[in-house]
Amino acid sequence: MPETLRDKIWKDLLGQIQSGLLSTGKLIPSERELQQIYNASRTPIRQALDKLANEGFIVRLPGRGTFVSKVRPGSPKARLSGFSHHYQGDYRDISAVTLSVRRKAPSPRIAEILRISPGTPTTHLERLRLFRGKPVAYMKDTYAPRFPTEPFDANKTFKSVTAFLFENFFVRCTHAKEEVDAILPLRGDQEALKLDPGHPVLQVRRKVYDEKGDPILFSRYVVNSVVWKYRTSLIV
Repeated sequence: MPETLRDKIWKDLLGQIQSGLLSTGKLIPSERELQQIYNASRTPIRQALDKLANEGFIVRLPGRGTFVSKVRPGSPKARLSGFSHHYQGDYRDISAVTLSVRRKAPSPRIAEILRISPGTPTTHLERLRLFRGKPVAYMKDTYAPRFPTEPFDANKTFKSVTAFLFENFFVRCTHAKEEVDAILPLRGDQEALKLDPGHPVLQVRRKVYDEKGDPILFSRYVVNSVVWKYRTSLIV
């Protein structure tokens, strides 16, 4: 399949970011300027920028412009999980899709984790992470009440939660806590990951916090550990 104009623009901008020509925090030329640089219409320019934003390489700040992200994909800060080594080595082979976005009250346990009153509506997402087109992780994410559903509905293929929250809400994810168990998948997990009955998975419960230490996200997700291995690095 021939390379599209969007992909050519995306690849060129990505190369400039990775080489440091467009350095961290640098303002990206405006869409109008990029149209002149690449002799292209607005559509492929916007598509290329959307792809870079979804991947976490750039962030858009309304009224200020588009900047090279300070939290790069593949860096420890960009991936708050024990699967960060996959993002570092295989980032271009990873994709994500949001299956559903709903506003609903969380369970009492999740309400306690998010430090909210029982019955308070939160934004709930079901997502799939794919590796080379095959599902590898099934996620159920519950965001704190301050995050409305509209941005999640508008972008159902974002890969980086940290980049997405900063771009859309100016919220920085600074640290996370995880608990990991080996379990037999629930029926929904099995169907989402297309697993045979009895296939074991890793279940991860993750709490994500912002700069003030406030909880902003609780995620329960399961991973096909035959494909992806959980790995941590310890400093003593």
